[in-house]
Amino acid sequence: MKTAKLIIVLTVVFFSACTLLIEPPIRSLNGEFVISKTTKVIKNNYPFLSFKKINMDSLGPLYRAKASRYPGDALFELLYEYLSELKDGHVWFYAGGGFMIKPYTPPRALKDRFSYNPETVRSYFAQAPKLTADDKIEFGLLADSIGYIYLSTFARDDGKWIRTMQPIMQKMKNTKGIILDVRHNGGGSDYITAQVIGYFIHQPFPGPIWVDAEGVELPAYTIPPNGTIYYDKPVMVLQNGVCFSAAEGFINTMRELPQVTTIGDTTAGGSGAPKDFYIADHIIIHLPTKAQLTYTGQYIDWNGLPPDILVPQSEKDVERGRDFQLERAIELLGANKR
Repeated sequence: MKTAKLIIVLTVVFFSACTLLIEPPIRSLNGEFVISKTTKVIKNNYPFLSFKKINMDSLGPLYRAKASRYPGDALFELLYEYLSELKDGHVWFYAGGGFMIKPYTPPRALKDRFSYNPETVRSYFAQAPKLTADDKIEFGLLADSIGYIYLSTFARDDGKWIRTMQPIMQKMKNTKGIILDVRHNGGGSDYITAQVIGYFIHQPFPGPIWVDAEGVELPAYTIPPNGTIYYDKPVMVLQNGVCFSAAEGFINTMRELPQVTTIGDTTAGGSGAPKDFYIADHIIIHLPTKAQLTYTGQYIDWNGLPPDILVPQSEKDVERGRDFQLERAIELLGANKR
């Protein structure tokens, strides 16, 4: 059986006055222009300025005044510092040569980065779970006819998701309950999350609230049911602090369904729909353009989504072969832990 590969990439960027970021160094960048245009893009598109109490009218000029002290590719150091003011895991920039530089990682993502291990999860199965050909989904049966599905990502992939998920859900339809594990899922496409949610609703379900950069609520929409399979038995969704972006959107809707209980720890807190903005040669910034709210109108960004049942879990727990979040889900579905 293939071994699921969990890749946790933590990038720490160190800048030094004596070290070139780009080889050869970029001399043509106009720092004041770059900071001014970045400020304009943020003011016109970033949806969290009011929520985060960020005053771009004071922050922009402050960094523009610094620009003359950062010639050439040293400007990337200033841009890193500037964008880090947003404290947003969806914000990064591409430097010359295509390097992605990410100034911020949500604290809960750092806290929980080693709190999940697929090998520990597999120790709870009498028969090893199966892994799909693209390594994105792992699924199997636990004791007492409890289904388990691990969704590692919601990345869009030209319809493979739909073709893969349908037969898995077909196998799960006679289980007494399903554990949907989205721990360490960093997001992907809201289109894909809607496809998965469709298996757990029998009629169109309201989508979450979205607001634009001005805080204006965007038109409401509904998530369609699958139409072939409707799973109405108990569902336990496992979540943790590494769940981010579309994974949080998935949890946001799933926890509104009557058969769903969420278990684990509060998610990372990042809900923007990001886009790339061209600033200048060698610089593109990646920035959220709208914000997803909870169904009661609360911002997900920074706050994250707390679970229905809080079960903290540490790296030491996993090293000892225990997955208390999974155990609680199994317990609630009425089976023995092992």
